[in-house]
Amino acid sequence: MNSIYLPLLNVLDRAPWTEGSLCARSKDRDAWFPARRPNAHDPVVLTCQMCPVIGQCAAEALAAGEAWGVRAGIYLDSMRPAQRRAVLTDIALKYGVAVPGGVDPDHVVQDPDVGSYARTVRTHCSQGHEFTKENTGQSGHGARYCKTCQAKSNKKRRAERRAAEAES
Repeated sequence: MNSIYLPLLNVLDRAPWTEGSLCARSKDRDAWFPARRPNAHDPVVLTCQMCPVIGQCAAEALAAGEAWGVRAGIYLDSMRPAQRRAVLTDIALKYGVAVPGGVDPDHVVQDPDVGSYARTVRTHCSQGHEFTKENTGQSGHGARYCKTCQAKSNKKRRAERRAAEAES
């Protein structure tokens, strides 16, 4: 019998979808339960985010009330329960997976600006510009930014610099 390791899942009661999960093939079982919060470029987080069953994973974590470790590409330990439910619901729905009964996705989100995941699912910047392919840039450390806002900021900075140089 082949045993498949899945972080946070009961191996004796696993669903068929778990056979396709990337964490099932992990050799380092402790990696899914980091001692400190992993960053967005941590191999475990990236593995989860590329997983073909991320939606099912989020729905399962939501149904089981998971609160520890890395699941569905997010670090659960650092979130309050309401935020955790909101993020997991968003991920499940994004990938077309029905959320468990009793969770109304329209009433779960408490604060859409909390946490790094919340920033990645926003469709508009803080000034209201839409994050489109043409209007979205990516910094050297992977954070996205609004090109329209960046251009305005650069223009303002250049004008201030010119004004300061003219006074000198």
